Amino acid sequence: LRAAQHAAELEADAAARFALVAESPGLDGPQLRRMLIEYLGCVVADEWPLLPSGRGSQEARDALAELFRETRQIVVAPGTNAVTGTDLLGAVDSLVSLRRDRLSLAGRSMPPALLLLAFVSGVVLSLDVVLVALPYQGWIGLTVGGVVVITALALALVIAIGAPYRGTISVDPRPLGLVLDQVGRGTLGAIGQP
Repeated sequence: LRAAQHAAELEADAAARFALVAESPGLDGPQLRRMLIEYLGCVVADEWPLLPSGRGSQEARDALAELFRETRQIVVAPGTNAVTGTDLLGAVDSLVSLRRDRLSLAGRSMPPALLLLAFVSGVVLSLDVVLVALPYQGWIGLTVGGVVVITALALALVIAIGAPYRGTISVDPRPLGLVLDQVGRGTLGAIGQP
């Protein structure tokens, strides 16, 4: 879960970096920002709801491919500053690889063998505690009950974080949404504009 959330934050950082570099002299900043907004909008609105099933959005793929093609054309165009071109290409390359990472993480789930191992070890631990506590009375029953409850909660947590885009504990798309909002309002990547 932590790796998936970190990947979403890195993707948001790459998008912000792209928006800022797009304002470099000699580049069509408004056009590049529009294309970035289209891609981020597709990710948040179309692709994120598909991630629990391990799928990506064709619209997001197409928008990113178009952004990548446009960036490549700009980088090889005569008169494009080499440093600016390298920065812009690096940002879009990061977007491509981080999307691939996100889709890869979304397609994973906890291996059944690991899930079975966690379940069996929890049951064995609970039975062990019950067997140790059988000769005793009173407050030992509370201890046994506590161990069983904690074991069940730990198993539930393992299952919940095993699929980072499913369930109630899942990756938050907010970092990408914030960048989308800032680029859309012109507060990120539109230097000197309100």
